[in-house]
Amino acid sequence: MSGYSQRCIARLDSIGAPRDGWFCEEVITMPDADFTCELCDYDRIRYVHVMVHPQWPDKFHVGCVCDGTMSSDLLAAKERDDEAKRREARRRSFMKKQWEEHPAGYMVLPKTRNNITAEKDSFCGREFYKVSIDGEPYQWWENRRIETLEAAKTVAFEVLDYERKTDRADTGS
Repeated sequence: MSGYSQRCIARLDSIGAPRDGWFCEEVITMPDADFTCELCDYDRIRYVHVMVHPQWPDKFHVGCVCDGTMSSDLLAAKERDDEAKRREARRRSFMKKQWEEHPAGYMVLPKTRNNITAEKDSFCGREFYKVSIDGEPYQWWENRRIETLEAAKTVAFEVLDYERKTDRADTGS
């Protein structure tokens, strides 16, 4: 057992939290590797695993090793961490793609399997973007208007990545 795992268990014991039976709710990608694990105090975490337990009221934000310790499955924790890294690589690659201005005035992402556009619009004097993916419109994201082209690109990535994950789940791959 690693020193990080031992510190994780000692911290759980010290606050009376269950040692096992935890599951990872999600993995959050931080902008930089400067997050500190709430259990073992490792301070260079970029991929934060959010751990929940049915008999514990609070969530813990931890690194991969503490996830593996809490969930009793280090291989699954590493796979979650690796998937977060792959997703971040896809996001970086997607965000580097060059959008082209269509003669009609909207932006198009060429050379993709999907028809992706971003068009400026305004409401009550405030400009925003409408994103369309294969004809499906998006004007709001996380309860806010899409205000910049960068935000429009992020929305396009998030929608496509969600569909990719859903398609993979449906096909069992």
